[in-house]
Amino acid sequence: MAYVETDQGDYSVLAAAAGAARSYVFDRSRPPQRAGEIAAAEASARAAGRGLWGPPCFGETDA
Repeated sequence: MAYVETDQGDYSVLAAAAGAARSYVFDRSRPPQRAGEIAAAEASARAAGRGLWGPPCFGETDA
């Protein structure tokens, strides 16, 4: 597992917080170190309707 750090912080967390990414753990027996932080950022974006959680997608990403 690798993380991308920007001047603003961890890209995965930032993208999830903006509603531009979903949290996903491939192997639940070995979650990534920052899985909880990414999931919390996604939950915040969902609650606020940011990015793909707002219009026009409203969380529907299956295409």
